[in-house]
Parts: sequence; structure tokens; C-alpha cells
Amino acid sequence: MSQSVLATRPEEQRFRIDKPNSRPRDSLLIGLDRSSRDLIAGLVDERPERRHSFDLSHDEPHDRSEVASWLAAVSAKTKALSDALEGKNLVVVIASAGADAQAAAIIGDVCKAHGVQMTALVVNAKQHSDEVAATLAQLRPSAAMVVVAGDDIYVADMLKALQA
Repeated sequence: MSQSVLATRPEEQRFRIDKPNSRPRDSLLIGLDRSSRDLIAGLVDERPERRHSFDLSHDEPHDRSEVASWLAAVSAKTKALSDALEGKNLVVVIASAGADAQAAAIIGDVCKAHGVQMTALVVNAKQHSDEVAATLAQLRPSAAMVVVAGDDIYVADMLKALQA
């Protein structure tokens, strides 16, 4: 007998839970590019008591003389992210297809240290598949779940499904 058939037998149905699978989460939304940060601003406004945003953006160094200050800024942002995770139980990282998502590795490490699940969403995925693949390759190693979303409405629906 298949697992599906076994799970639908009357003896097994008594173990089913007919209530929602989790309580609402306190979530932290992080956009890895300008477009994603703009999307997050609207999503946080919908549920400000449960959704919080964190801006991880920073200016890249233009020459070697700026590298030390850039590294200090990255370190400070990482500490601020760690502080922002206090009391959160879900982090949702959003990146546009083709965007640089290398920061997901740092975010994933901080989430792991705090025991917080990280989910990643790729938006504007109607673009070229090479752009989607490049962004996915940067997100996959750090995220427990990665979802490719065709439009912004899907992102809002996904957050509702996650109870974020």
C-alpha cells in the first residue's frame, strides 16, 4: 500500500490536525536589491505588528582606500542584523532575478546562529532564465526554502501562507 492510501485509512485519520499548522510568526523581511526593498516596504505596511524590515544595503568600495571603512560597515550591519533577529522566528529574503544575492550567505549564517529559519523568494522571475539561475545559485545554500515568484502578488500570498 502507498503512503497516501495508508494516511487516508480511518485508523490514521484520527491523527490529523484540523487546526492551522502554526501560530503567526514574527518575521524579518530583507530585500537584497532596490526593487525588493521597495516591495518589502509595502508588505510591512500591511502587517506592521508581525512584519519588520531590515536594510542590509551598503555602498561598495570604489578603491583600496575605502576597503577598511567598507569592512567596518559590513561588520556593523551584521551585528545590527543579529540584534534585529531577537524575537523573530522567520526571515524572508527577497531578491530580484539577476540581482546580486551574495549577502544571503551572511544572512543565512546569522539566522543559523539564532536558530531562525530563512526562506528566500526570487521576484521578477519572468526575465531570462539565466538571471533566475544565477540568483538561485546564491540563495539556495543558505535558505531552507527557495521560491521563484512571477509577480509581487505571489509574494504577498506566500507571506500569508507562511503566516508571516
